Amino acid sequence: MDNIARGFGASPLEVIDDGRLKVAFLAIPALFLADGLRDVHKPVALWVAALDDIVPVVPDFAILRDGLPVRPVSHIEPDAGLYSFLAPYTRTQRAELYEICTDLPGFDRVAFHPRLNAAAVAFFRANL
Repeated sequence: MDNIARGFGASPLEVIDDGRLKVAFLAIPALFLADGLRDVHKPVALWVAALDDIVPVVPDFAILRDGLPVRPVSHIEPDAGLYSFLAPYTRTQRAELYEICTDLPGFDRVAFHPRLNAAAVAFFRANL
């Protein structure tokens, strides 16, 4: 199995040719193989976490990014870990799911998500 899918215990995502696809905004695109998006000739945005220790930026992000036929819009979120891209949590969730609800020092999940959402909307507006 390629680097992109390691560590998740799941198979890489299969990419199906679907003419309805116009653009793709992928946050933490961990389950795509290096060549899994090679036939996607549409605008793509890739957002990844700089401090992701499960699917590290080096080499996984570069492999995926460089396997795309159209150069994607790329963003590496500083101070974010893999779980930082999950929605903000409640107190109960934090108590029960501490590992995925706890961010690294210097990262504010609540402040991040409006920026992520705005970036996705802007990308879709610019490319649809």
